[in-house]
Amino acid sequence: MTNSEDIKNSLEDLKGLYESVLTSELPSDLQTRRLQFYSKLAILELCAWIEEAQDEIILDYIQLNLLEGSNIESVRNMVRRNPSFDYEKFRAFLIHIIGIISVERLEAKLKQQQDILQRIKSELGALQKKRNDLAHTHLKEITPSYDAPSVTYNNFLKIYDLLQKIESDLNTL
Repeated sequence: MTNSEDIKNSLEDLKGLYESVLTSELPSDLQTRRLQFYSKLAILELCAWIEEAQDEIILDYIQLNLLEGSNIESVRNMVRRNPSFDYEKFRAFLIHIIGIISVERLEAKLKQQQDILQRIKSELGALQKKRNDLAHTHLKEITPSYDAPSVTYNNFLKIYDLLQKIESDLNTL
C-alpha cells in the first residue's frame, strides 16, 4: 500500500494551520474562511490518498500474482481510469482480478474480524458524501460546517488500519 507518511504529515500540517487560525487575531470572516479552507483541503487530501492506497493495493497484488505483461498492463490501465475510492468500485477491481469466489472468501474473512467489511464501507461511504459535497460547492458567506483537520486525521487512522487489514487478507488468498 502507498506510504502513509506523506498524508500523515499533510494532515498534521493542516491541523496546525487550523489551530493557529483559532488563536489568531484575524477578523472573524477571514478566520472562518481560512478554517473552512483547511478543513476542506484536509478532507480532499484524505480522499486522494485513499484512491492512491486502493490503487497500490491492486497494483502490488498484480505484481506478485500476474505473470503475463499484457494482463498487468490491462489492469494498470483500468486503475488509471478509476477516479474513485468507493468500496464498490474497489470491489469490482478485485472481482476482475481474483474472481467473485475469492472476493466472497475475502469479504467473509473481513466480516469475521470485527466486521472490517462493514466498517470500511461505512467509513468510505461517509467520506464519499462529504467529499462530493465539498467538491461541488465553493466557499461562501454561509456554508455548511466542515470537519476540522483533526477529525479528518482520526478518520485517516481508522481507514488506514482497515485498508492494511484488507491488503493483508487479500495477500493470504
